[in-house]
Amino acid sequence: MTDPQRSVSAARKVSQKIRQELLDTLGVPKGAATVARRPTLEGDLLVVRLTAASVLSADQRPARFRGFPVTYEVVRPVKIGRL
Repeated sequence: MTDPQRSVSAARKVSQKIRQELLDTLGVPKGAATVARRPTLEGDLLVVRLTAASVLSADQRPARFRGFPVTYEVVRPVKIGRL
C-alpha cells in the first residue's frame, strides 16, 4: 500500500518562476490576476485567480503551461483595511 502523502511529495511541483512566467504570458493588468499552485497526486495544477471574468477572454486562457494543467477561477479582489 502506498502512502498518499509520499505520492504528493514525489509529484511534479510548480516553481515560483513558472507561476510568474504564466502571469507575464497572460498579460493581464497588474492586480487583476494571481497564479497559485494546487498539489494533486499527479502533480501540481496551476490556478489562475481572476478579479473578473472579463479580464481574460476564453481564447486567451491556455489549458496547459510548461506541462502543467491550468484552471481558472473568478474571485473577489482582496480589500485591505476596514469594511
